[in-house]
Amino acid sequence: MRRRFAGMARDRGAVAVVVALCLVVILGAAALAIDAGSLWSTRRAMVSATDSAALAAAGRLVNASCDSTGAQTQAANHLATNEPSSTLDSFQFTPYRGVCTTGAGKVTVVGSMPAQLTVAPALGISSVSAEARSTAEYGPLKSVDRLRPIGVCAQDEHIQEWVAAGGDPQNPVYRADPDDLAVTALYPGAASVVHRVTFTKQLASACGNSAGNWGWLDFNPPAGGDSQLGGWLRTGYDGSVSTGDQVGGQTGANSATRRALDTIKCPATTPTANCIQFPIVIYDNATGVGNNVEYHDVGFVGLVLRGYQPVTGDPNLVSSFDFEFTTYTAEGTIGGTATGLLPPLKGLHLCGGGYAATVDDSLCDLP
Repeated sequence: MRRRFAGMARDRGAVAVVVALCLVVILGAAALAIDAGSLWSTRRAMVSATDSAALAAAGRLVNASCDSTGAQTQAANHLATNEPSSTLDSFQFTPYRGVCTTGAGKVTVVGSMPAQLTVAPALGISSVSAEARSTAEYGPLKSVDRLRPIGVCAQDEHIQEWVAAGGDPQNPVYRADPDDLAVTALYPGAASVVHRVTFTKQLASACGNSAGNWGWLDFNPPAGGDSQLGGWLRTGYDGSVSTGDQVGGQTGANSATRRALDTIKCPATTPTANCIQFPIVIYDNATGVGNNVEYHDVGFVGLVLRGYQPVTGDPNLVSSFDFEFTTYTAEGTIGGTATGLLPPLKGLHLCGGGYAATVDDSLCDLP
């Protein structure tokens, strides 16, 4: 009898060992399922945060090309705002060709944040951090995203004023034109000059032989149309257009066009900083008529739409836009150069996309 009880005791001891081993396996599996999921989620959040921080730093440098200290502060602030428990581990500023005054370069932000662990502490793993690394570049754009389907002739007097001002809306001479002052007075929220740009041909020799040179653009001919025009006016073209491209035209301009313009028009008393800003195309030549017009793109300008009169499809009526040109920073492909016709639009570009590609600096356009 005693021998039987002794055997049972040994069996219970063996079972206890097996249970303990199984418990370790179960806890390990739970840690893998629960805590690995938490680590993945934290990693996703960190990539979004470092992406935002890198773009913020690049945005600082595009307007203050040598202020690396300010750019790092901007990155740290964005990281802390998006993920308060994160840490800025490193910040790297690389100006193009090693010279900050070129107005182009890239920044790399590396950050980390502890993941919330549920089961792993029971296995002796007290903390695990998720790290993310994002690079953004800045500089003059050679292609621009989210363009609105509006083109203006490079020889238009208001475009020429903007060129003469070097793209600086605070230029004293630029701000002193009497005609512009009269229009600007209609919009007390404007931070700078508001131009009444006639949406037709100013000079017989201006921008090619197309009658009127209206400038309603079709980025995807021949699949365009009024509905597509309205969609692009509201949210921008979902592709890129480069300097030197030939852009199609369309007649456009009806009640749906005006309703679309109303969605992006900024009220007269709204400050410029609170308005929708967007880029449009500047062209130097147009050939063809109506939907068969092709516009040669020589650059872009960022602006705020303050008003329009009356914008119809009838070439016998004089239509115009009230545009406030701005130092708008667009997204697109970096690497543009001055054409002599227009100051290049400044821009930002996140090198890569998605949660893995953002770590790949080779996806930057700049070397």
